[in-house]
Amino acid sequence: MSTSPKQPPVVEAAPVVAVAPPPPLPKVATLTLNTRPKGAQITLLNQPWPYEPGMSLPLGSYPIEVSARGYRNLTQTIELHQDVTLPLALQPQPIPAVLQQGHTNWVLSVACSPDGSSLASASADNSIKLWRVADGALLRTFTGHTNLVYSVAFSPDGASLASGSEDKTIKLWRVADGTLLRTLTGHENYVNSVTFSPDGTILASGSGSIFGKSDNSIKLWRVADGTLLRTFTGHAGDVNSVAFSPDGTSLASGSRDHSIKLWRVADGALLRTLTGHENGVNSVAFSPDGLSVASASN
Repeated sequence: MSTSPKQPPVVEAAPVVAVAPPPPLPKVATLTLNTRPKGAQITLLNQPWPYEPGMSLPLGSYPIEVSARGYRNLTQTIELHQDVTLPLALQPQPIPAVLQQGHTNWVLSVACSPDGSSLASASADNSIKLWRVADGALLRTFTGHTNLVYSVAFSPDGASLASGSEDKTIKLWRVADGTLLRTLTGHENYVNSVTFSPDGTILASGSGSIFGKSDNSIKLWRVADGTLLRTFTGHAGDVNSVAFSPDGTSLASGSRDHSIKLWRVADGALLRTLTGHENGVNSVAFSPDGLSVASASN
């Protein structure tokens, strides 16, 4: 019996699937650098183009330099092979300590100008001194108080300076030349604290009760002409600190009576009294959003 040889299996060729070629790599990409602080100067080194956020550049390596006043320069090479968005944070330059000497008695209060270029100091030598922050140079001395100067504050525009003294007065000075603009009287005891409203139109002052007739009040004054607008009473001890809310509608006061009081500026209404300290309150301050008040005690 004959057998026919086995036939090899038929193998069908797999169909050829066409594969699309990969897309060509882009020849340009966008570069966006987000700096901290904002507004830092960005320079593309060895390139003819000034940097602009989101600019398109040919692919490649780009050395850059980032600089800002008060910060250390940053040099870095960016590898640009695709669109890049990169955060860059500069490190602050260390501020050298500057010892400023010139007062002949205790320094009781200091305040920085709004632009940070000047510093005012109030002293028990009855004077206020203005210093240049950059090098500690004494710019001018304000004299006129007849007793210790407890508090000093710049107006929001930096053009005026207010000072409160144990001589029971507040004085307003022109920063540019040290001219005394006006003297505000009305407190019956020494003035512990002065502060300007955020818009600079109102000045608040807090007074005490030691070594004389009790005052313990807060007064609001119109800066333009020195008019007394209203007086807030309610504390049972020295008012050591006053502070406006960021929107200028409220005022906080801290007192030797261990309490903080919140007042409505428009009409002097007492909004609430905050208790909890077991000693006198020396300082109060609002948070930037105005939702919280910080206080410090002995």
